[in-house]
Parts: sequence; structure tokens; C-alpha cells
Amino acid sequence: AVSAPVFGGKKRIRTFYDPAQQGGAVVEEVKSLFAEGFDVQDDARLIGLLSHADQRVRLNAQFELVNRGMAAQLNAVAVSAAQPELARIHAIWGLGQLGAGALAWQDFSVFSDEVLAQAVKIAGDSGALALQQASRELIGHSNARVSYFAAMTAGKLRDKAAIPALLRLAAQVAGNAGTTSDPHLRHAVVWALAAIGDRKAVKSAAADADAAVRMAVLLTLRKWQDPQIADYLADKDPWLVAEAARAIYDLPLATAMPRLAALATHPTVINNDNPQLSYALHRRVIHAAVRVGGEQGARYLLSYAADTSKPKAMREHALMALKNYTKPAPLDAVIGMYRPIPERDAVVVYAAIDDLMPALVKGDLGERALEVAVHYGRVPLDDKELLAMLKDKSTAAANQLSAMQALMGRDSARRSGVLAAAVKLSRASDAPALRVAGLEALAVLDRKTASAEAVAVASRAATVLEQQAAITLLGELGGEEAERWLGKALAALAERSHAPGTGLEILAAAEKVGGSAVQAQMPRYLASLPAGDVVAVRHTTLAGGDVSRGRSKFQTGGDCLRCHAVDGEGGNAGPDLAGIGAQYSALYLLEAMVTPGSAIAPGFGSVSLKLKDGSRVSGIMVGEDDTSLSVRAHSAHGEGGASRIQKADIEQQNGPVSGMPPMGLVLSAYDLRDIMAYLQSLK
Repeated sequence: AVSAPVFGGKKRIRTFYDPAQQGGAVVEEVKSLFAEGFDVQDDARLIGLLSHADQRVRLNAQFELVNRGMAAQLNAVAVSAAQPELARIHAIWGLGQLGAGALAWQDFSVFSDEVLAQAVKIAGDSGALALQQASRELIGHSNARVSYFAAMTAGKLRDKAAIPALLRLAAQVAGNAGTTSDPHLRHAVVWALAAIGDRKAVKSAAADADAAVRMAVLLTLRKWQDPQIADYLADKDPWLVAEAARAIYDLPLATAMPRLAALATHPTVINNDNPQLSYALHRRVIHAAVRVGGEQGARYLLSYAADTSKPKAMREHALMALKNYTKPAPLDAVIGMYRPIPERDAVVVYAAIDDLMPALVKGDLGERALEVAVHYGRVPLDDKELLAMLKDKSTAAANQLSAMQALMGRDSARRSGVLAAAVKLSRASDAPALRVAGLEALAVLDRKTASAEAVAVASRAATVLEQQAAITLLGELGGEEAERWLGKALAALAERSHAPGTGLEILAAAEKVGGSAVQAQMPRYLASLPAGDVVAVRHTTLAGGDVSRGRSKFQTGGDCLRCHAVDGEGGNAGPDLAGIGAQYSALYLLEAMVTPGSAIAPGFGSVSLKLKDGSRVSGIMVGEDDTSLSVRAHSAHGEGGASRIQKADIEQQNGPVSGMPPMGLVLSAYDLRDIMAYLQSLK
């Protein structure tokens, strides 16, 4: 039987056999040999079996000859050109098991092709120091496998004299633009250089004119975790700069991290939008600055964002890294590993923002820059300049929103009347988010008026976003008016006649405000939820989510891409979700999130059947009709095609069962609502 992986789509192991060979002479011979045992075979028989068609037989013959200490016989087979290639290879492997002293040859002249490759390999594996020079001479051999094993053997034998030949091999396999034509050979070179461990000899080639040689030295330094690798950040070859950045950041090399971060203020050799090379470098430069920390790290980030020669997407990324600078996420943003950074006092960013942010706010990343400045309360514009942004119809809505948020936090704006003017402008805006900000700012100036306005907005606003914000504001303001409105809202929620998408906000605000009106209606709402129905309890997530936030959660914290793809991007343990919003209702999608077993896509549910004839079938149920099930069954040979099984023949059925965890029970209600919005957007 031959086992081989099948690639493309789902990964499975398939087992193949040829029925015509069953009962044949070779099969019967193998059966007989294993029944008898190899220890009862004579030496000549075992030697003959070294070239048998079945690898299991060859290996057992080899091991038995080794157990008998038959070094002379194995050497005779190994050096004989008259012997089959497989027999010679197994003889060489057996000699390797016996140790370096069992190798009778002084050089490799009696070997060629794959037999030569294996002889060189075994010389290294067995520690045959007597064959150091002979192995060294084969580095760079025309046969790539011979050259590969010769290089590896040089490393295993710690052959310092082989270093020049190894560096020549690195140059020999150089490709275009810092790449290699044979990554296997370059790996052998690097592994050998690192194993030999002669740092002085390797570093002497660090400035070699050949980029391929420099790359081999760089990768060797990486294996040694040598901080001198930072010298390559100034290399003229972009591939070496990127590779040095990977080594410093990914290992990490803490002592070299400041030099990587300093590239934020230097001209870099790769400033294009190639994500495989440019972004690999620039992301590490940006997040090295985050790790360096302090005021210096913040200055690096803002200097990078201000450099228009850098990729614009990465400049924006630098600004967002500064926004999260004082509270970095525990998962590393470059390699996704858990590398927490302690929280920092916001004061470390103030000087950098004060010095560098004014130019950024007025530049091509003004929207993001202003957002970051607002986040830290360090907007480099006075009250009148911010008000002018709100008055100017040509100002982007996002910038106007940032201006409004900045004014809300300023006592000077409240005292001067600028905030009141800003509220009036914002409330009259065409942008819902700006109208929301205006309502929130009104609460800063006049809580009573804001409460009345919030009631009006919550009752009849044109957008769900405004209704949600108004209800949330009522929860924060409290008071009799808020209590009365929330009591009525709870009654409507119990009848499912509330404004779609506002259920979560109603419940959260009611819990904050309390009061007799709320307490009178809460039992009525709770009674409207079917006992034990985990889907019905989450009806408030059916509408009102944010598609953008849902997409982000789907791709990151929700971990959905591990199993699901969208338009081919993601895992394949579950169905591709492209177009799912057009195929299924919101309720179906919620059921799939909360109770995956109740809504299983065809082809992704496991089923186990016991048939009336006593046999059992397990596999993936790919279809069902009134009289039968279609099951792609598991067997001793992997998963085959689908079989149709009549329901009348089934004694017991378990499943189908989904392999998906109940993510709707794990996620917060707000995250679930956002992901629901994203899934419904996939038309």
C-alpha cells in the first residue's frame, strides 16, 4: 500500500493499492518474511534483501546485519558498483549505525550520484573526522544533493577549513536581487557555518562584495543571535536590510532594537508598496520604535509618519501605533506572538506630539493625525481654528468629528462660547457621527436640555447610530425623563416593537438608570424570553451592528478566519462565507453563531450511523432527502466519495454535529452584533 497526501481543498491522507498485486509473489514473500522474522535469515539472504522492492524489508535486513556486526559485508556491498543502488545505500546506512570506525573507504572515489550523496551524509552523521578533507572537496559538486550533504557534513565535523568553500557555494547559488537559486543549498551553507562556530572567519566576510555571501553571513549571525547583525541595516541591498530587520525584531535581539527603530528617521532602501518586502521591513521599524518606548520611540513614530517618502499605508500605521503607544496590545502586531509591553504614562508622548504633530495635522494624513492628537488631548490647533474646521464645508467629516471631540475636552471652549457654537454647527451637520458628537457635547453644557434632546433623538432619529448614542447618553445622564423613556422602551422591547438595532443600548441604559418605571417593565421583558433559548436571549444582536468593527473582529479577536474564508481568504475547516448574507436570514446566522449544531452547512457536519445489518458508517453528511442520507464516509483508506444510505436501513443516527465552537456564547453581545452586521453585509 502507498500513502500520499492529496493537496488542494481539504487535506486528507489517501491510501492506494493495486488489487492485481494481491496474492502475487512479492506480496506473499513479504508476508512470509515478516512471519518468519529476519533474525532467522542467513547472512547471504539478508544481503540480498537490501535491494528488495519493499522498503520495510530492506530496512529490517539492514538492521539485522547491523545487529550481527557485519561491517565487512556491508562495506563490500557499499563500494561495489555491481550491487544495486538501493543495496549500496542501505549498506552505507548500516555502516553509519555502526559508527565512523566501520567506514572502510578513505575517499569517495568509488561512489557516484545518490550513493555518493548518502556516503557523504553518513560521514557527517557518524563523525568520521578522517573524511573531513574528502567531504570538503565535494562542496560545490555538480550534483546538488552531493554538494548539500558535503556542506552539512562540514558543519557536523566542525571543519573550519571548509569555510572558504562554503562561502563560495553561497555565491554559486545566488539568484537575482538578493535571492537564491537554491534555498536548500543556502540553508546547508548557513547551518554549516553556524555549526562550525568560527565567528572571526565568518565575520571577515561580512562586507564581501557579493550580496549572496553577505546574506549567508547575515543568516549565520541570526543563528548565533549576534547583535552585529544590525550592521546590515545599512546595507545597500534591500533584501539584506529586510532580512536583518526580521532577525532583530522576530528573535528578538533587544540590544539591536534601537538601531532598527532609528531607521524611522533615515532614508530606507525600500519605499514601495510591496507587502512581501517593503512592508516586512517597515512594520518592524515601526514596532521596534514602540518597543524602544519612551519619548524617543514616540518621536520615531511621528518622524516616520511625517516622511512622505515612506509608503503611505505604513505612515498611517505608524500613527495608529502611536495612538496605542501607552497601552500596547499584548499580541505583537508584526508576528502575532504574545509579547506584552507594560503600559506607559501618556506624558511620554506629549513633547513629541507638541513638536511634530502640527505639520502632520496639515498634511496628507491630517485626518489620522488629528484623531491621534485628540486621543491624547494635545490637538495643535486653538479653539477658533477648530471651530473654523466645523464651519468649513470642505473639511472632511472625520476631521470635523475630531475637532468637535477636541473642543469637548477644553475648558476654554466652554467658557468662551466656542463649544456652544460648535454644538449648533454639529447638530445641523449632514454627518450622523458629527450630530452624535454635538449631542454629547450638549450634555457637557446643559444636562437638562441634552436629556430632552436625547429623548427626542432616541424616539425618532433618522439613523440607528444616533438612536444608539442618544439612548446611551440617557443612561449616563439619568433623571426622571430618562427613566420614563427607558421604561416605555423596555415595554416596546418586550413586544419586539422597539427601534431595530437599539436593544442592547436600551438594556444597558435601563440597568444604569434603574427607577420604578424601569423596574416595573424589566420583569415583563425577561418573561418575553423563552426559557433556556440561548438564541432568543441574544435577539438584540440581530441588527444595529457596525460592519467595519465586525470585519475587524472577524479577522482578529473573533478568530473566525482560522476556520472560515471570505472569497478564498482564510481557513477551510468551515464553509467559505462569501455571499452568506444573501443566502440566509439574520436569524439563521445568529443560530449558526450561538448553536452551531442547529445550522450546519452541507458538507461540514459529522454523522455516525449504526445500520440494521450491524455495520457502522461515520463521516461527513453532505446531503439529505426524505428517504436517504448522503455521507462521505471515513474508511481505512481515508475519505472516499459520498455514499447514499437509505433511512430505512439505519438503526441509530448520531449527528450531524458541527465542529464549530459556540462563538456566539463566547463573544460579548456588542462584538456578536458587529460580526452579525459584517456577515449580513456579505452579499
